[in-house]
Amino acid sequence: RRLLTPAFHYEILKPYVAVYNDCLEVMLEKWAASAAANESVELFDTLSLLSLDIVLQCAFSYQSNCQNVKQRHPYIKAVYDLSDLSIMRFLTPLYHIDWIYALTPSGRQMRKACDLVHSHSENVIKERRRTLGLDSERSKREPEGTEALLKKVTKHRKYLDFLDILLTTVDEEGVGLSDMEIRDEADTFMFEGHDTTTSGMAWTLYCLAKHPEHQEKVREEVRSV
Repeated sequence: RRLLTPAFHYEILKPYVAVYNDCLEVMLEKWAASAAANESVELFDTLSLLSLDIVLQCAFSYQSNCQNVKQRHPYIKAVYDLSDLSIMRFLTPLYHIDWIYALTPSGRQMRKACDLVHSHSENVIKERRRTLGLDSERSKREPEGTEALLKKVTKHRKYLDFLDILLTTVDEEGVGLSDMEIRDEADTFMFEGHDTTTSGMAWTLYCLAKHPEHQEKVREEVRSV
């Protein structure tokens, strides 16, 4: 946890606002098109794609275009499959036994999806390590401050993402995280972040729709900022 603290530095989080706004514009354009065609909108689905798009860009700098493409990228499909399969397993007591679950079609599908997600993350990590000019994992190097990291990474991109932090941060002895530890942290951040954020946004919009007086207060606050 101590090594991840720099990921939430104000100067690192500030550029993400532009990412949020760009992704939100994509979703609002889709909503506007549906409204013009007098079509209903499934909010949870569109909010899920919005949060996934944002998390992928902020965590991996990965431009998935998942809000627009009709044919989902295998990685995006695997992310959604894992979420659905996890819920199914939780609701089926017999599936809690690992060896039984491994023999079921759902268990085999989960293993396939896990392998695909892990493989994708590992490839992204290796490519980013090369881009940043870092030595092999676990090699010792001097700790760098937030400003030094920003200067190094912004040579290649406009902002520092979560993966950059995981790759470049080191402890007091100059030892960083292994590629597997980085993969696990990044995958956890993505899965936990996108799903819970979607639920929070969906419930917030539902509550605002149910209580117009509070909706108006929120609108006034946004206009005043």
